[in-house]
Amino acid sequence: MELYTIGHMSRGQMLSLFLNMEHGTHVSNPAIQRRRVRAIRITPQDVKISQLTIDGERLPFKPLEAHAFKGVINVLTK
Repeated sequence: MELYTIGHMSRGQMLSLFLNMEHGTHVSNPAIQRRRVRAIRITPQDVKISQLTIDGERLPFKPLEAHAFKGVINVLTK
């Protein structure tokens, strides 16, 4: 599993980053850090103002944990 984090950016830089996602060039941005991880735990700092969206779906932001399990799923692509 890969974890991508974004460092400090202005709104204009963030807009440029999102526009570059269509072409895949956003990952070369120096503000983007990529780490390979086996598990991740995300805990909101302030539940009242924090929000979580996954694939465009808004979810209640409470502590979240995800683990990668080797060999559990097969992905087929063309």
